[in-house]
Amino acid sequence: MLELPNAGGEKIDGAACVDLPDSWLHVRSLLKFLYGFTTVVHEKCHHGTLDVVSGPLILATKYEMDDIRRQLVPVLERDWPSAYSDWMQVETELGERLTRTRARPIDERQSPAMAVQIGTQARIRSILPAAYYDLSRILLRPPPPANVDYYYQSRWVNSALLERDDLERLAVGRERIGYYVRQQLHPNVLQAATAPAHMEQLAFSCTAGGGTARVCTPILKYWWAARRQSASRWELVLQDPVREIEVLADGVLDLTKWSWGGDLTDACVSCRGGFARVLRSEAESLWKKLPEFFQLDSLPF
Repeated sequence: MLELPNAGGEKIDGAACVDLPDSWLHVRSLLKFLYGFTTVVHEKCHHGTLDVVSGPLILATKYEMDDIRRQLVPVLERDWPSAYSDWMQVETELGERLTRTRARPIDERQSPAMAVQIGTQARIRSILPAAYYDLSRILLRPPPPANVDYYYQSRWVNSALLERDDLERLAVGRERIGYYVRQQLHPNVLQAATAPAHMEQLAFSCTAGGGTARVCTPILKYWWAARRQSASRWELVLQDPVREIEVLADGVLDLTKWSWGGDLTDACVSCRGGFARVLRSEAESLWKKLPEFFQLDSLPF
């Protein structure tokens, strides 16, 4: 990186200067990292982590600084995991942090647009499914006015960080997720709730219908169909299916969490547990398809 000074270039105290074409902000952040001025990367999902690691990672990729990549790539993979269970853990911890600190979501969450930018420029494909998924949950909008300070202010996307290909992948991915939820996930869940044999396999021992699950399956089928007919609830499922299905699965297990829990009172605990596993299994299947939905296999790395 610094071995080839520019011919005939400026000298300082007789030493030739190297004219770097890189962003001075990236160079500065790299030097800060090298000299140990960075601490936020040690805190999981810290909202400032991406600002700190973007410069070092992009330059480390460009100039083949493998030691820096080995230190920083795991940090991003921790905050933007590729495994469904790890992502749900991140979501849970962030939710608990927001509840505990009463911080605004726009202040505490990392920028998925910046994560996409870093993942693309630093060639870290493993973080892109989660980054694109998080990005797909946010409507593209300009930043809020500086003088507006609402507690529940919506998150916004700095679209200037995204290239044309990024925006195209985002648009295609959103459409594919919505199509999958309507045409694949919903029928799969409905079929599971309609098939007593399938529920018996998951529930092991139905306590309401003499071990056959035939009493519980109509209740579960009706409950899921009602969620589908609820425009507000279904809109949330289409916008953020992974999180919303997890919310529904929690509600199936704990009937006190939501007002609609009473609809499942007559279904036994065992069958409700089996149905919750169906919901989570379908959400995980969707998650595994994110690289396909966002066309990540077409990336040149």
